[in-house]
Amino acid sequence: MKKAFIVLLFLALYFGNAPRASGQERLTHPKKIYTAPDGKIYINKHLALYLWISSSPEPNAQKFRLFSERSAKYTNPFFLDTEGMNTIRTPWAVDTVTKVPVYPQEEIVFEVYADGIAPRTTVQYKGGKMLFKDGKIFLSGNSVMVLTAHDGMSGVEQTLYSIDGGTWKKYDQPISFEEEKEYQVRFYSVDNVGNVESIHSVTIVFDKSGPTALLRFAGDTSQNIFSGHASIRIMAEDVAAGIAGIYYSIDSGDWRTYEYPVQTKYLRQGEHTLRYAAKDKLENYSDTIVYRFYVDKTPPIVVQEFIGKSFLANGKEYASGKTLVKLTAFDNKSGIAAVYYSVNGKPYEKYEKPFYPPDEGGNMKITFYAIDKVGNKSEIQGGQTAASAIPYVDLLGPSLRYDFSGPRITIGDTLYIGKNTKIRLTGKDTESGMNRIEYRIDDSEYQTYTVPFSLFTEGRHTVHFVGYDQVDNTNQLSFVAMVDTAGPVISILFGTSPRGREISEKGALNIYPVHTVIFTGATDLLSGVDKIQAVINNTSEKISTGIIGPIDAPGRYTLTIKAIDRLGNVSIKEESFLISALR
Repeated sequence: MKKAFIVLLFLALYFGNAPRASGQERLTHPKKIYTAPDGKIYINKHLALYLWISSSPEPNAQKFRLFSERSAKYTNPFFLDTEGMNTIRTPWAVDTVTKVPVYPQEEIVFEVYADGIAPRTTVQYKGGKMLFKDGKIFLSGNSVMVLTAHDGMSGVEQTLYSIDGGTWKKYDQPISFEEEKEYQVRFYSVDNVGNVESIHSVTIVFDKSGPTALLRFAGDTSQNIFSGHASIRIMAEDVAAGIAGIYYSIDSGDWRTYEYPVQTKYLRQGEHTLRYAAKDKLENYSDTIVYRFYVDKTPPIVVQEFIGKSFLANGKEYASGKTLVKLTAFDNKSGIAAVYYSVNGKPYEKYEKPFYPPDEGGNMKITFYAIDKVGNKSEIQGGQTAASAIPYVDLLGPSLRYDFSGPRITIGDTLYIGKNTKIRLTGKDTESGMNRIEYRIDDSEYQTYTVPFSLFTEGRHTVHFVGYDQVDNTNQLSFVAMVDTAGPVISILFGTSPRGREISEKGALNIYPVHTVIFTGATDLLSGVDKIQAVINNTSEKISTGIIGPIDAPGRYTLTIKAIDRLGNVSIKEESFLISALR
């Protein structure tokens, strides 16, 4: 009985560890046999193969491994030698119905396909702009990365990709990017029999921001005001793809490609509007920036005048040292930067404030010009002025002095005066004449001096006074005085303790024994004590030596002490008491 045999092809497979998820190395993909939808069998060319035979198509039927007697060295296992179609043959076909060999003779051929070549993956960038620069791919905002794999034999099983060393993911749709930054994208493909492509790596820079555009100025400028000799340079920066172009428009003109700085000499005087923007190499645009500026081509104007007071005395006109030459400059827009002047041909000086003309006879020549803040310069102006047009110049203020009437003393370097001391202020001017004196005490307001005055507040005071002549030249003087308005402090001390007290309607009096001695004294902290006078019971006044008594006669007594300091300030003190014969 003849049996039908099924030849089974087996392969030696090694199943290693489970695939790793790291994006740094490829996953593990086993080599294998793949049956395509059209029934073709694809075998990884690198697999070791074995042949088995069975008389039944059932998967679990008994099967027998084939061994070759003639080619034992190259079988068990054997390998396919040719990429693509390989055959397993038997020399003579037998009709499956009659079981009789087929004539003419025909081989039986089993086709299998060896696949030892990995797939090839290509990449495209769609949806936006792409730029290759410095070994990196720059993509604009709407771009996606499209991976396409091709395998000429068993076909592509899958494509995997990893971003920035992350987990390998199966590619099933275009890769998009959100955050603007640099990405490291790695990818590879695997075919249906386990051939694995080498990893491809590409650096993607995702750039959806436009450049930064800015202005730089050269020449004479002040804020947003430009002279007719200035220029405006438009610059742009882009940290990713780089600058493709800069564009600008002036006033209502057409947009132009920027190549050279804008020269203000070609612009009319007045207000202007500059609009500008930049584009990078991915066609990302910056914001359109509007800059308004003014072109100032008009120089300033300078006006000269003489200022100061004059006074006519004895047919002669006097002008003070305060008669000044004043230069006033005006500018239509940018403002005045500086004014320069020259007197009688001397080198030009920068004008800071009104100045005194030189006290020289003959003619005086003053020339001047001004420069505005954007460098426009006026023509040199000025000329000669007759010396007689300038009055006699009185440069000096009056001489001042002060003196006192009434008590005053000097102790060391300190002047002491009293409340009855009169202060007199005087001044003298030999040219235009004396006008007035103003004075103030300490930090008080100035007042006009008319008559001598006194200081009534005790303590240290500063008197400052200013003298004015008829053309307001001034001089000033001050002095410090210590004002003493209080009399000395008087002390009365009895040489013995009271023996008792007498109380009456007039008050209480201490009672002292006969032969009591009284000691008197006075102190003054400022000018000092000049003298002390004593009176007992309205007797004649006499200078006290400091000791009164002893008092021998019993009775009622009233002691009056008067102390006078060196500035005439007086203090008086009275003491009433009783002298008793009882001890």
